[in-house]
Amino acid sequence: MADPRQTPDLRVLYLNPSGGCNLRCRHCWVAPAPSGEEFRTRTAQSGELDAAAWGRILDEALPLGLAWVKFTGGEPLARVDFPSIYAEAAGRGLGTIIETNGTLEPPGIWEAFAAAPPSFVAVSLDSADEAEHDSFRGVPGSHRRTLAFLARLREVGINIQVITSVEDLDPVRVKAMAELAESCGASTLSVTPVQPIGRGAGRASDRFPIGELLDFFGKIDRGFGPRVVVNAPPAFLSPKRLLNLSTCPILNLLGVLPDGTLSFCGIGFTRADLRMGNASVRGSLTEAWREHPLVLRLRSDLLGPRPEPCGSCFFRLSCMGNCVMQNYSRTGDFAAPGWVCAAAMEAGLFPASRRLD
Repeated sequence: MADPRQTPDLRVLYLNPSGGCNLRCRHCWVAPAPSGEEFRTRTAQSGELDAAAWGRILDEALPLGLAWVKFTGGEPLARVDFPSIYAEAAGRGLGTIIETNGTLEPPGIWEAFAAAPPSFVAVSLDSADEAEHDSFRGVPGSHRRTLAFLARLREVGINIQVITSVEDLDPVRVKAMAELAESCGASTLSVTPVQPIGRGAGRASDRFPIGELLDFFGKIDRGFGPRVVVNAPPAFLSPKRLLNLSTCPILNLLGVLPDGTLSFCGIGFTRADLRMGNASVRGSLTEAWREHPLVLRLRSDLLGPRPEPCGSCFFRLSCMGNCVMQNYSRTGDFAAPGWVCAAAMEAGLFPASRRLD
């Protein structure tokens, strides 16, 4: 058993330069305050770090093993100075990923991408139907702007992933989205059922019987090629899907909120108990990564004995519970299984072939 106090590499930082969002998506787990700007970028708000401060944070993280940066949010492109923030990461040779709703284009963004293309840009697009998407996102005109953004990404040759959040379990709608994503030049379509956290509570896929949800996972798994991936725990995916499985690197990441507050991913937006110092204070990031009680507890909980079905699951050290922060928000326990696996176990539907003797 690995020593949970042994410090692993901090390979990934999730940077959240913007504390708000220009849309009002009804499923958002972060649920940021609407900016009221809709399709206009804005200057930095009071307390939000400038580009130079983000650069100093990256410099402190580099000796800890930093290799990747994901810009997420809140909507990261909401800030007019996002190209300068992006350049701080790209200029240090880091791999860069951007998650965006694709409705904003801060001045200079395409020049910044041309100078140092991101590894890929993940763009949220929730329906092939314009009215349905705009209703889901809460702002009319979102669909058209996102399609235009995707067209520009394709034009300049940037690798695209489309992320679609689904409230129902209809493979026909997934098929329509897969065709739209392909026409936009996306290399993959990620199908993500709405999760029971934040604004998603009450709208999430946990309102369906677990057997129906697992059947939906199976239909996407078997019915679509490798360009369509479903955000499901690996225990419910076929072997062909596992070859290119991407899981959350929770033991190798930290998140930084707009004012420099440290947390695990963006969970610190909504959980004050998961905040741990401020990365804009020199040395704080290093100290948190090496010895903060929350970080040490996370490692101990995830690398130690786990409750079922995680305890005997073949994927316990890769899946880690699928979304640890969601599990903690639901139970107060980092080691808790994801709600899908827990419900499947209770219903006798967790696959025996994915459990160790």
